[in-house]
Amino acid sequence: MLWTEELFKVEKPIIAMLHLQPLPGDPLFKHGNTMKEVVRRAKLDLKALQEGGVDGILISNEFSLPYQRKMDFITPAAMARVIGELMDDINVPFGVDCISDGLATIELAAAVDAKFVRGTFSGVYVGDGGFYNNDFSLLLRRKAALHQDDLKMLYFLNPESDM
Repeated sequence: MLWTEELFKVEKPIIAMLHLQPLPGDPLFKHGNTMKEVVRRAKLDLKALQEGGVDGILISNEFSLPYQRKMDFITPAAMARVIGELMDDINVPFGVDCISDGLATIELAAAVDAKFVRGTFSGVYVGDGGFYNNDFSLLLRRKAALHQDDLKMLYFLNPESDM
């Protein structure tokens, strides 16, 4: 049996994205925005996704634009707060993605008991943020140090399609 079948209990799981609103420290998190509102919106999205029948949820800081290669501590801290407030309502396996920061992603996963992560964990490439050079050995060592042996690491999945 594939690990995906064991985790999601279906042959071909549908993993939905739960994009968090801008977080403190993000340029789009304006004066007057609150974490209470970020949590409220995330709860609405979580409810809609689960009622829609998804098999898993990937929580990401999609609106933390522009993305940081080594993000400020406030971003995963804010994400952990939101996930903590959602925890009682999450009914499917979930994962996390601190976009563009693999180390923060693995550490957040450990803090919130995520079952999987998404990211660009290896390779060198050029993207909208310039050159990306990921140290896979550092990430695997941190994953081991945090005893995340069962954490599944999904290389960045592109949800868009040409179809």
